[in-house]
Amino acid sequence: MPLIETQMRFRELGRIRIGQQVPSGNGRTRPEKLEHFRFTSASQPLIEAVRELLGGKVRPWASPAGAQWEVVTESDTLDVVLLPEMALTQWMELWRGGGCERRCDGEVETLSDQPCVCPVDPAERRELAKDGRACKPTTRLSVMVRGLPDVGIWRLEVHGWYAATELMGSLHLARLSGAGVVEGRLRLEQREKKVPGKPTMRYGVPVLELPGMSVDALLGAAGTAQVGSCVRQQLPGRTDRRERVPRPALPPGPPPPTETRFRHGGAEDGGT
Repeated sequence: MPLIETQMRFRELGRIRIGQQVPSGNGRTRPEKLEHFRFTSASQPLIEAVRELLGGKVRPWASPAGAQWEVVTESDTLDVVLLPEMALTQWMELWRGGGCERRCDGEVETLSDQPCVCPVDPAERRELAKDGRACKPTTRLSVMVRGLPDVGIWRLEVHGWYAATELMGSLHLARLSGAGVVEGRLRLEQREKKVPGKPTMRYGVPVLELPGMSVDALLGAAGTAQVGSCVRQQLPGRTDRRERVPRPALPPGPPPPTETRFRHGGAEDGGT
């Protein structure tokens, strides 16, 4: 019998990344977005298998956690399998050289069990987060990649709002299907954002597609009334002054990492 307080998790084989650090002069580095997925792992055989499946060149990588291997693939699309109830975790986090200093849900800072100290205004919070003075959204998606050896998860971590909202929406629909295991397609989509008077910003957003699902199948699995209720609650910007319906909580997922992280910035959904 399993321990009551022990949550099942899968072994992490490595990471899927959408950015990398490149030299910027004076011995420093800067984040750079990628157009294809980058895989990193402590296992050289696994990275070699990624190269055989998706192309690219294997090379050593001096990660903050120690010596690893990496390959920047030639693919912006991955065929994946995921467990909807365990695939996604989301927090507002602030990392510095010593590790994670804050981790909150937008209201409560869980490490100290105190109210969140970040600015309430989203624009002000985003500006402070660029300099490491406020939390930024941290979304972790755990998937199994078809065609690769071993059984375990590859984790994608991103910090943009588009990924945070869109990945959560896809996982919500996958859970409504009722399937314990879901096949999907993870795609790195290149987008642009134009603001008058500023240079055009280009960034990559990981998109989770569910080609095996359809509207008809979703209605059959969940029922028209249930789907309508859930979609109504998830529509951005919708408010009901008469009654506030609480957002459904995400199920518990794998615990957040504890390794030391270097602060990085850059693209909207950059994860290096």
